[in-house]
Amino acid sequence: MQDGLLMRLRLDARQNYIPGYYKDSKPLECQMFMTLRPIPLWSLARGLVADSVVFTDPVRHERFPGIPILASERSTEGQTVRTTFSTNLAKPHKVDLAEGQLLEPVVCMHWEKRQIVAKLLPVPVRFIRSEEP
Repeated sequence: MQDGLLMRLRLDARQNYIPGYYKDSKPLECQMFMTLRPIPLWSLARGLVADSVVFTDPVRHERFPGIPILASERSTEGQTVRTTFSTNLAKPHKVDLAEGQLLEPVVCMHWEKRQIVAKLLPVPVRFIRSEEP
């Protein structure tokens, strides 16, 4: 909460083990859920863009390359805007992780001409081995 504006970010980190196109690279993916309020005008919410997520392994002190993310779904309800961001898999990032391992995410965003960098609490990595419904 800053100056009456609430921004809530929740991140889900996962590594893809589904056989198919990415079977050899096992890319690190993420999905981010963002809630903003109060946003009086829709055009203000459209200006907020999340660019990438950078994960750091706190145990090995290793920083992984930034993962580009794109807005995949956006909805408004009153003055609340909810956005779902998903990984852009045009350039998959292969990393060696253990299931349940904690990663520290840093989200890079920009809104109008301002840059926002948000350091989030560590999140566990979960492995995806089959298609989710």
